[in-house]
Amino acid sequence: MQAIRGYGRARILIEASTDSEGVVRCLEGLGRQVIVADPNFAPMYATRTGRVKRDRRDARALADANLLGAYRPPCGPPHCSR
Repeated sequence: MQAIRGYGRARILIEASTDSEGVVRCLEGLGRQVIVADPNFAPMYATRTGRVKRDRRDARALADANLLGAYRPPCGPPHCSR
């Protein structure tokens, strides 16, 4: 988390997962705006190339989706309250 401090204001898009609530709390504690997105929303990965899921490729796709607004909130607790 030390590395993220130098980026100033940032909006971060993460996939909803079992750990996302804790990650959101941590990042918000560092002053970041965090958006939790539905990982099953296909348009969010429209810019991803290749069929095999890879962390680096997914990170680029999430960054693109964040810039384009191509994401939707997940539809289950605890994320519905966000």
